[in-house]
Amino acid sequence: MRPKPAGPQTADPRRRIWRTSVLLVVLVACSLALLLRPRPGRTTLTYRIGTVDPRFHLSRAEFAQAIEQAATIWRTPVPRGLFRLDPRGDIVINLVYDQRQETLDLLKRMGQAITKTQGSLGDMMAKFEAVKAEYELKQSALQTDFAAYEAKVQAFNAETEALRQRGGVTEREARRLGAEREALQASQAALRTRDQELAETRTQLASRVDTVNQAVAGARTQEASYKKAGKRLGGEFDEGEYVRRFGRRSITIYCYANERVLVRVLAHELGHALGIEHASDPRAIMYPQILSDSWELAPEDLAAIKAICGVP
Repeated sequence: MRPKPAGPQTADPRRRIWRTSVLLVVLVACSLALLLRPRPGRTTLTYRIGTVDPRFHLSRAEFAQAIEQAATIWRTPVPRGLFRLDPRGDIVINLVYDQRQETLDLLKRMGQAITKTQGSLGDMMAKFEAVKAEYELKQSALQTDFAAYEAKVQAFNAETEALRQRGGVTEREARRLGAEREALQASQAALRTRDQELAETRTQLASRVDTVNQAVAGARTQEASYKKAGKRLGGEFDEGEYVRRFGRRSITIYCYANERVLVRVLAHELGHALGIEHASDPRAIMYPQILSDSWELAPEDLAAIKAICGVP
């Protein structure tokens, strides 16, 4: 007889129990890890300072102070500490210089140059207007005096002609007419001198007009360059970002207009570290765009942090 084929072998009960036990241990460990994992707002988040690019001209101590100020913004409305600086902190905070800050720095320098040019242009225009006003006043006075001189000349000529037609002049009249002629000649010389001075002033005004026009053209070129540089940033850009990946957390700041804005950007990213999402109120720290340098929490910010921390 042929031997009967063997039936399915039964697994070792001890091995099956061992595998089940290992699985239970893993499940329990994962559950405990989830339960015991620090929750933002329920415990203190630790942070440490990573890269601080020297091109920001900000020391590590100054950067640390800015972070502390940003943390205080969130700490104020809740009765517990939320952030703590720790050399081995979980969140590494970096200050990284890239094209965004480079463009902001360029725009700042260009803005200062434009302001200086506008100031110089303003001074130039003020001086031009002052010289022009003085010229117009002197020109008006010259025209009035010249009209008076012409009237005196006509009167003198009329009198001289009348005396000639009468048949001659007396010695006394001759002396008087001679004195009047000399006075008229002196007036004519003075009027010519004043006219020459006004001609020089007209030349100066024309030169000033050219200088002002050149300055205006230069200012327009500066403004065009400023707008062109501003387009490099685009309509919207991230001043910073909070990243949580593979169990590691980081905050990286890329650009800021001034130190007050730096604190606000840091506060925004620390808010994300706490688990707060973007707000819809443009006044809020957690609004997607940085629209001001205010450090005040908006009602939407307050509601979010209190909900995170379980504060009524």
